[in-house]
Amino acid sequence: MKSLLTAFWLLCSATMAANAEETPKGIDAPGQAYSEGEADFEARCALCHQLPDPRQFKPAQWRKVLAVMQSRLEQKGMMPLSEDEMIAIGDFLDQNGRR
Repeated sequence: MKSLLTAFWLLCSATMAANAEETPKGIDAPGQAYSEGEADFEARCALCHQLPDPRQFKPAQWRKVLAVMQSRLEQKGMMPLSEDEMIAIGDFLDQNGRR
């Protein structure tokens, strides 16, 4: 089951990248890489729903949203975010959240 979820995650990630119509947020120049948190945000959050605008909430609000989403992943029997993913996504949302 875990390998099936990993394969699904990789397929979704590749599909999202192939279907990108504009330069993704965070990439300003050719060759500039995504931050780890941005890549995790786009890959993991888009598995279940459309990606929200990071400016939708303030950083403290995003931390609460992440906690709720983590429990929903567990309730649905999906692989929860690792501690590293939680930190990286949280940092990305802290940097890009509404001020």
